[in-house]
Amino acid sequence: MPVGMVSDVLIAPGVHDDGRALTLLSRVAEGFTIPEAEAQLLVVGLKPEQLAILIGRDTRTLKTKAARGARLDRRDTAELVEIVRLYQYALEVLGNLKHVHEWIGDAHPSLGDQAPSEVARDAYGRSLVRDILGRIEHGVFG
Repeated sequence: MPVGMVSDVLIAPGVHDDGRALTLLSRVAEGFTIPEAEAQLLVVGLKPEQLAILIGRDTRTLKTKAARGARLDRRDTAELVEIVRLYQYALEVLGNLKHVHEWIGDAHPSLGDQAPSEVARDAYGRSLVRDILGRIEHGVFG
């Protein structure tokens, strides 16, 4: 996997490397290739086919970009990075990918009986999900 990927920044649960974070920042500016983006999804147990849905793009458009060797734009790359970071945080809090995927897919009263996966489709929704994970992490429920 190329240097400057999301998983490079997380050294251990809760420990981040600032130098690697700055490398990732420059990678976001240039944009990930489609294979690089798909590799990021695999790190958190998501399927490459989910990329278009997660970043809100048409599947055919991404396939065309991949065939041309084109990169995601900065916005789409940043969106992907934030989604992967949310999954990494959920993994830190919940302990394993099985629990993460169950939790993210289940409806929660604190999210108006919506699943975190439904709510986390934009920056504000991801912040709400991150807040709930923080409450779980610190034992604050309700």
